[in-house]
Amino acid sequence: MYNITWQKEIEDTGEVVRYVDDDTGEDKTSTLMTMVVTPDNPDLPVRTYALRKNILTDEHIKGFEYNCLLEWATILNVDPVKYKVDEETLTIVLRGKVDDPQKIEKWLKPNGMQDVEAKDAETL
Repeated sequence: MYNITWQKEIEDTGEVVRYVDDDTGEDKTSTLMTMVVTPDNPDLPVRTYALRKNILTDEHIKGFEYNCLLEWATILNVDPVKYKVDEETLTIVLRGKVDDPQKIEKWLKPNGMQDVEAKDAETL
């Protein structure tokens, strides 16, 4: 299992940027925010993300962290056939590994009575 960790820092640059509102077509301004993602592994590059304050959301932050993790996994030659980057947990996980206890229990006892009634070979 690969474990890539990082630190992130979000700050208000104090710069004001102009943009056009998609809905109204008006010229507007917003403060520019930057997010710097620094991996704990010194062999990996630091990444910077800039976005207007009025649209910076947790979804944008998580998406950028996901993209950083994808890039770092490529740099570290993580085998994409065996491993994938989990978008929910922002970790590198083994493909096909099942962690859900309910799925594991169901797979350990396939064709249980609640799902499919057992048939003998002659009936089929």
